[in-house]
Amino acid sequence: MLLTRRKCFIIFMIGLQFASFIYPHTIIPKEYSKQTRSFIHKHHLYAIVSQYPYSSFVDEMIQRKEITKDMIESYLSSTFDPKMIIKLQATYQSQEILAILQYCNPDEALLLTQIRKIDQIESWLSLSDFELSRYARYIWYQQKYPDLTKTQICLAVNRDEDYITKDKLDYASFYQQLQPCPNPESIQALVNKQWYLSSTYIPDDLVYLPYPYVQNQQPLRQEAANAMIEMLDDAKQQQYTIKAASNYRSYDLQDYLYQYYTRLYHSKIADTISCRPGHSEHQTGLTSDLAEAGKRLEDFESAKGYSWILEHAHEYGFIQRYPKDKEYITGISFEAWHFRYVGKDIANIIQRYQWTLEEYSFFFSN
Repeated sequence: MLLTRRKCFIIFMIGLQFASFIYPHTIIPKEYSKQTRSFIHKHHLYAIVSQYPYSSFVDEMIQRKEITKDMIESYLSSTFDPKMIIKLQATYQSQEILAILQYCNPDEALLLTQIRKIDQIESWLSLSDFELSRYARYIWYQQKYPDLTKTQICLAVNRDEDYITKDKLDYASFYQQLQPCPNPESIQALVNKQWYLSSTYIPDDLVYLPYPYVQNQQPLRQEAANAMIEMLDDAKQQQYTIKAASNYRSYDLQDYLYQYYTRLYHSKIADTISCRPGHSEHQTGLTSDLAEAGKRLEDFESAKGYSWILEHAHEYGFIQRYPKDKEYITGISFEAWHFRYVGKDIANIIQRYQWTLEEYSFFFSN
């Protein structure tokens, strides 16, 4: 009678187990240290270890007593960079790392080594509908609906049920739990309707861009200015003439603008199109409103160079700060023209995951 594959495998495994008692040291890679061999023998791991080639990483982890017998097979079968696993060990416990190895791909695991610790990560990762890039939205939705299960939260957010159309948003409601921005000098500083800058904050490295690049006399911080010049030069090489139409604004200028819009319309409308003083990114000196030469910035979405800027801005360290359909996160109406400098590394991450700065800050702040 022909043996099935399953029966053959069972016979093979039994044979390995039998051999492990007769010739235990002959069925595992000879490169393993004496201490590791002793560990394998103590925990009867010959059948598992014999299936994989020698792993210097596992050998080292056993010698350093940083691995348990339950982790051996997951570590041996993992395609992850051992250095990545070591980084994960700095944040997560053994069982949590096993869950990461089981449920995450290498890119997701790498992200986990960079971001803040995810509480109860095992229970989140085990959900078939969980997507790591949406974790911030899951938590915000959970805070809003604490009685929902994790599964219900994932399903709801994945269906964009946390999305609130801009016509139903109360933009003034974002001014809650106000806190001073803790790192105003940082290029990743989060300034929005919750986090504000003081009335006396003025960046100390503001510089004026040469005339061909601007439509006003508002400066930018040096690093942002250099990146802006490079981006606009490259845009011009593509036959797009784009200008920095509005850059740094002082606290007092923002106060004047907000009061102007309040008088022109009323506060409810003003809060949809303008920020209150101290809550404007323009005060950071890292933000620029772009416009096609000779045209209004409000027309930038229809400009010839808009698509090019949208596609390439992150390569120069810029992000579109208030994207379309993200108003329910940013608290600001879509602004096609508003670009914020955060540096290339951060901009590339935000571009990759299609995050807002709020989402990035959730993941990367302590």
